[in-house]
Amino acid sequence: MARLKKITGFFPSHTSLYRTAFTHRSALGNHSKPNEYNDRLEYLGDSVLGLVIAEFLYEQFPDEDEGTLTKIKSSMVSRKTLNGIAEALGVKDLVSAKINTENFPSSVGGNALEALIGAIYVDMGLETTRKFIHQKMLIPFYNLEEIKSVDQNFKSKLIEWSQKNKVRVSFRVLEESLEDHNKLFRIGLFVQEEMKEEAIGKSKKEAEQSAAKKLFLSGFFDTWQNSL
Repeated sequence: MARLKKITGFFPSHTSLYRTAFTHRSALGNHSKPNEYNDRLEYLGDSVLGLVIAEFLYEQFPDEDEGTLTKIKSSMVSRKTLNGIAEALGVKDLVSAKINTENFPSSVGGNALEALIGAIYVDMGLETTRKFIHQKMLIPFYNLEEIKSVDQNFKSKLIEWSQKNKVRVSFRVLEESLEDHNKLFRIGLFVQEEMKEEAIGKSKKEAEQSAAKKLFLSGFFDTWQNSL
């Protein structure tokens, strides 16, 4: 419990929950019940973590659309990321399993971290869980400036892709208009002379960035690779 307090910052109320959170199914054998090992708490913790991260991103990035927020969130809660955080926090060391500790799959730690989040939620409620995620995960292990810069310059990435693949990409002004005394540009993004996306901005640069971003989020590049 002292080691757990070092990780979470508090003493738990229901210690049995946390013992379950750190119990891998292999430790109990084939006849164990679902509430005796950590899979159910992992399932719950995964959803709670997703909610808190989604809430965090929603508040931090008011100008980003759903596609971009989803992409950033996926990176933040990826198995690789959670495994690394679990390793750094010492969560993996508390897992009980009939697996040689030297051969522990890295996912055991990440899964236990999600189970721990589930246990905190059941034991202490959402507010304490949110506090744990913010203070013990978001602040120490995530760089907000790096998160903000994820895939921001879509136009540069698009030009880099076009040069690498020898594919002609161009932007063309489709329309210029005035709205509330502000000039607006409607830009078309063309790939091999075929218009793939269009976007509107207060400047040509802003509209081009928006069009490039829409192309990246559309799944176009996966389709392109599959067509080769």
